[in-house]
Amino acid sequence: MSFLEGNAMQKIKNVIKNSPFLGALYSGMLGICIFFLRHMIRVNDKQIMFASYSGRQISDTPLAAYQILKADPEFEDYHFVWAVNQPGNFPEFEDVEQVKMDSMGYFIQLLKSKFWISNASIERLIPFKHPNNIYIQFWHGVPLKTLGHSEPDLPQLVQRWYDHVELDYLFAYSSYDAEKLHGLFPQTKQVVERGQLRKWLSDQVQPDLALKAQLGNDKPVLLYVPTYRNDQQIEAFLNTDELTDLMHDYQVIYRGHYFSERTDLPGLIDGNQFDLYQLFAVADLLITDYSSVMFDFAYWQKPIYLYAPDLENYQATRGFFLNPKSLGLPVVESFDDLKKTLTAAEPMTDVLQALEMTYDPHDVDQTIEAFKACFK
Repeated sequence: MSFLEGNAMQKIKNVIKNSPFLGALYSGMLGICIFFLRHMIRVNDKQIMFASYSGRQISDTPLAAYQILKADPEFEDYHFVWAVNQPGNFPEFEDVEQVKMDSMGYFIQLLKSKFWISNASIERLIPFKHPNNIYIQFWHGVPLKTLGHSEPDLPQLVQRWYDHVELDYLFAYSSYDAEKLHGLFPQTKQVVERGQLRKWLSDQVQPDLALKAQLGNDKPVLLYVPTYRNDQQIEAFLNTDELTDLMHDYQVIYRGHYFSERTDLPGLIDGNQFDLYQLFAVADLLITDYSSVMFDFAYWQKPIYLYAPDLENYQATRGFFLNPKSLGLPVVESFDDLKKTLTAAEPMTDVLQALEMTYDPHDVDQTIEAFKACFK
């Protein structure tokens, strides 16, 4: 499936998700199907299903979990299944079973799998009871922005899932997100405050020759990762003139949210075609705004700058659990100020260390130990 086809499909899904009538119809019909299937399918105690970003990718913490378990002799007789939107798009994982998300085969394998591992909704926003399945959730970021009942205009279908989904294990980075995520998912049985597996992903990074080939000069590498905005306010992002300006001094990699349109600009490196942790490895600095990617990048102890020209408006229309200005990182609201701040390049070692120790303090070995304990 091409990017345009995938984006069109996502827009159709968003129509269903944002319509109270279509969302209720979807939830009711699918709920009935799952009810009958659940009473017909026998659970395989040694089968694990993985899904990343609702089937869009094979990536992030579900991928880390898969690779960790696959390398462990104790799981050599387990059967692994990936739920993906397009099974043909992942030839590097042809040695593992892939099922098409939303197909009948997907729902059969979901209910057959004893363990579910995801960083979003693996069960398609249908929060049904699953006494014979164990749901392990690695949520896809630290909740900097408001979520759930605090989030304006949240679709009823999503809010219902937040309120009623029964997570057996919900992994959290620290006490901060443990509290916020438990509030978001009140039916969670156990919050595991032992970190996520993203440090492990950073530790496993190997050089990417294709990425290295695009980094053809000695300029420092600037990674730009803006967060998604429902209204896609153009003024909130670095525009083509500003990106071109930065490219005089930096090799700029643009990595958009998976819901966002791509940006095409000569000389600009499209970060969406590379693994995020490969980008972390080559980047000399990060520019973001309200994306929780900053907490994972802090593990690398490289400079982080927050470019937030719509900060006041975003605070009023979306809101924050955690104000970006409280993090101690440079926050700028104009391109001129961004340029001046980058030129000044004030040391931020203490700030970066405090950021990691406050919001992501756990050693990766603690996370892996806690993760494997979920299977005992």
